[in-house]
Amino acid sequence: MAQGWCSPGATWAYHLEWLGAEYDTEYGFSHDTVIGGLEAKVSHRRSFGTMGGNSFDQHGWEYTRVGDDVVYQGGSDGGWDTLYWFGGIGDRWWPLGSPMNCPPHGMLEIVDTGHVVFGGLSLRTWDVVTLDSLGEPMFGPVALTERIGMVPRYPEVQDCNMVIDYFFTTFICYSDNDMIALGTEPCVQGVGIAHEEGPPPALRIAPNPARDEARVVVHHWEPGSVLLMIDAVGRISERTPVRSTQAGLDLSGVAPGPYEVVVMHPSGVTERSRLIVY
Repeated sequence: MAQGWCSPGATWAYHLEWLGAEYDTEYGFSHDTVIGGLEAKVSHRRSFGTMGGNSFDQHGWEYTRVGDDVVYQGGSDGGWDTLYWFGGIGDRWWPLGSPMNCPPHGMLEIVDTGHVVFGGLSLRTWDVVTLDSLGEPMFGPVALTERIGMVPRYPEVQDCNMVIDYFFTTFICYSDNDMIALGTEPCVQGVGIAHEEGPPPALRIAPNPARDEARVVVHHWEPGSVLLMIDAVGRISERTPVRSTQAGLDLSGVAPGPYEVVVMHPSGVTERSRLIVY
């Protein structure tokens, strides 16, 4: 089962640069719903940056559901398109928006499967390639990972001569209530309904550096807020509820080194700062 798709607190962040456009796209799980009798997930999407020299900030909603290891996304025609297929080697599907008139050119095919560990969680992985007109790989493999998905998330479909234009997409980061997976850029996310313009203020941590204990002061507190301590390789070494604007950290069993302290709020607001343990 694709049990890891759109976990509680799931957020994704990407950076795109292509033909004079440079912008970030952020997705954040909002709530569950029912569409046509089918259970579905609702995510908030925000894209902001510049295009053609003009600034823009757009918001929207996306709807996904899972059936038989396939993640479907709601299409513009009211139907469902395949977003991901958590299947086996040899399984193929059309990417979103594909014209489907020149098979197998442009289809995605799973060529390998495996596992990866993030924050102590073992997640399934799939290697996916894009096929040419002879059914041979012409692009890839691209990694598809449970919970995290695939980079890029949205291929731009052209025609049979160049069915998929993968842009210049950078995966920034993914996080949910259990884990964080970092890409190649700083993970500063602001997804969700209650997005605040600009990055949220950094957490206040004292003392810093610290040895046995420290106190964290948050600027934005909500019931259900969670504090995470993430080490230099992305593992979550501490996860604790935040019940007020201040939280204590017991560092007596924490290995020395640099950590990112992250407070994740149910609304999608995230606060973070660095802590050195010695």
